[in-house]
Amino acid sequence: MSVFDTLQETAFKGLYPKFYGFKLALKFNKRKSAVEIKNFGEKAIEEINNTLVLMDMYIASGIKSGLIKKHDPFFMEHERMLFDAEKKWIKKAIKIFG
Repeated sequence: MSVFDTLQETAFKGLYPKFYGFKLALKFNKRKSAVEIKNFGEKAIEEINNTLVLMDMYIASGIKSGLIKKHDPFFMEHERMLFDAEKKWIKKAIKIFG
């Protein structure tokens, strides 16, 4: 596997950059099939969902223990909005390219 292929697969997982990784991988796609793109999209959505669960757990435990700052949930809500928008876009990309 080439360096490009390795980086593309990492981007398809939505891991780099934090947001828009899937878009980056899809835009420069030359070799991935529609089935592979669909699979990568579903995995990226799963990764986003896992991140959202972890964020909720962090907020819940931090509030309970008093370890998070009062405004932390506000900032995390912005990240949640970005993740939700990314999931919506990936679902649309799967319909078009997958």
